[in-house]
Amino acid sequence: MSRIFVCKEGDNVPESNNILLFNSQGLLINWSPGTKFLEIDCNDITEPQKNLVMPNKQHIKKMLQFFGCWNKQEPMIVQCQMGVSRSTAAAIVAC
Repeated sequence: MSRIFVCKEGDNVPESNNILLFNSQGLLINWSPGTKFLEIDCNDITEPQKNLVMPNKQHIKKMLQFFGCWNKQEPMIVQCQMGVSRSTAAAIVAC
């Protein structure tokens, strides 16, 4: 059974070898050797804004490839700043 944990910065996250982070600048996460890790640098916006990065097709492609390699036997951590929009949307895609 697959388990996906949607988290925000500062949450206590369970141990996992599968981590997807959105904009983790300065975010410290402890992971062990062998952890499958992807960071996607995009902001939670729907219209272009100065100095921010809109989600795009390349971000989605990387995310789909990452989820495609997940064996679904180990938990997946999906984390963004607030744990609401980007991480929840990514978790839905992972299902």
